[in-house]
Amino acid sequence: MIGPKFTKRYECGDDDYFDTVREDSAAVRGSFWVEQLPGYSETRVYAFGPSLTGWVIGLRLGSNRRSGTVISRWNFVPAWSSHLISWDYEAADVISKLDLGNYRDVLDNKLRQILERRWLLRRGYPIEGLLSGFSNQAVPKSGEAFTSGRLKLTDDDGHIVSVGVDLRVYRTDRNRSSQNVQPRWTIVDKGK
Repeated sequence: MIGPKFTKRYECGDDDYFDTVREDSAAVRGSFWVEQLPGYSETRVYAFGPSLTGWVIGLRLGSNRRSGTVISRWNFVPAWSSHLISWDYEAADVISKLDLGNYRDVLDNKLRQILERRWLLRRGYPIEGLLSGFSNQAVPKSGEAFTSGRLKLTDDDGHIVSVGVDLRVYRTDRNRSSQNVQPRWTIVDKGK
């Protein structure tokens, strides 16, 4: 990756307090850990035009508990606060046709089920995968080649891990790999 790597971390229970330090993009706190997948192709922001932005975030999650970990809540805060991202898309819906081959090792994964359906994350079996979605807001013209966001995860016992996510901005006029802009499936919480 070009340039220094900066990570924002969640500290002391205060969402507005960040330490910006040069460090690895892994965050560990008690029962589970999360890190950004290495390499520029795993995590990108695709600027498809004036009203569509695609998001692809490569992650690795693992549990430190013998009994495993259930992620009960998660949230991603992008660099541009006006972006409202819908994460109800498969990676193949977002990634451009030319780049799809770069992601072949992480396209089929259980990351979405672990985060959305609260599947058990088992100790000793880390999960690698992609979070992918769209926002109907454009990347600002002043958007640089790199930006960052913050991913915050909470387990079923209330332990919080937050990690900075470095994103490469990729402007393209090319089509997505899929023409599907409707979510393939939506999580419905029948408990409420």
